[in-house]
Amino acid sequence: MYVILLDNGRTNMLKKPESRQALYCIRCGACLNACPIYKNIGGHAYETTYSGPIGSVITPHLKGMKEYNHLSYASSLCGNCTEVCPVRIDIHELLLINRHEAVKEGDNTMAEKMAWKAWKTVSLHRRLMNLGNGQLKNKMVNRIFTDWTEYRGALNFSQKTFNESWKQQQRMKGKSEATSTK
Repeated sequence: MYVILLDNGRTNMLKKPESRQALYCIRCGACLNACPIYKNIGGHAYETTYSGPIGSVITPHLKGMKEYNHLSYASSLCGNCTEVCPVRIDIHELLLINRHEAVKEGDNTMAEKMAWKAWKTVSLHRRLMNLGNGQLKNKMVNRIFTDWTEYRGALNFSQKTFNESWKQQQRMKGKSEATSTK
């Protein structure tokens, strides 16, 4: 008699103390029902057996971080999945651990690394952020960084900058206060 045990990579996950708790999943589906991302895109977008937040945690470990690390980025990290999990798996923290592991292993493309550097630079300098309108920002992200939209929907930036929207709101607020005092 021969006994063959298949674990599909679960022992590799078991070796990592920080990821081990994902194996406690009882596949109840609570995280799927709570996740705003999963509600909008459904299960077929994941292209895996495990879908939703817990699938985003488990699949990269079972099928390879390089091929499936994009799943760990399909999350808003709102924490709803962790809140509703009856087994108390810290799903949103595990997603962050997967992201960190993917970066550490160098599984990100050069375009993605450049995009995040550019995003950081622009985000730290409000003048740079206000230079481009929504159309220019859409072109930069969606056309130049095609790796970004391979697994994600195209981004659609607001046509007005935050400063333009703020100034318009303050003008409207000032006008309404002026008419209410008359």
